[in-house]
Amino acid sequence: MYWRPRCLSGALAGAGILKASGGSAAIGALLGGTAAFASTFGSFFLRKATVKRRALLDPIIGAIEDALVVGAGVGLAKLTKTLACRLQAFLILM
Repeated sequence: MYWRPRCLSGALAGAGILKASGGSAAIGALLGGTAAFASTFGSFFLRKATVKRRALLDPIIGAIEDALVVGAGVGLAKLTKTLACRLQAFLILM
């Protein structure tokens, strides 16, 4: 049942992002929820296969996975801020 909160979170994020950029909140929610669902199960099966193939402990792989997710989140946040500043500057110049 852990996938339900992730799908809800993805749907809310997708709706907010697409609505803020002038799109449809419903389409954003659908895209965000679908992406969250796919990434949840994709990462789960990839993690299980890695643990089985490499004979590593699941918590070690989990910690590596968490570190990658945090790093990706920080990188996306910086990219989003940069893109937002550039878009704002572009709109001001128009």
